[in-house]
Amino acid sequence: MYIFKRNMSSVSNCIYIYIQVRVWEVDQDMSTANDTIVPLGSTLESYIHNLSPGKVYHMRVLAFSNGGDGRMSSPALTFQMGEYLMQNYNTLM
Repeated sequence: MYIFKRNMSSVSNCIYIYIQVRVWEVDQDMSTANDTIVPLGSTLESYIHNLSPGKVYHMRVLAFSNGGDGRMSSPALTFQMGEYLMQNYNTLM
């Protein structure tokens, strides 16, 4: 899965250093999530590996800064490998 920056307008006076992407199967608890840490550079992009075709997943994103942890995105984006489930697509925009 490919993750990319859509809108960073909510970032105000903090300098975000890392983004954490949490992905877990829809029938599992979030404590089983696969966490991918993305260093913030000139572009904010990442690939999430080890996902299985046909499985349904939840995804949430959290930013870390020199001022502490940011709020985790909510609600979780729900997707199936190969397609978006459009009801939550706008949460990442």
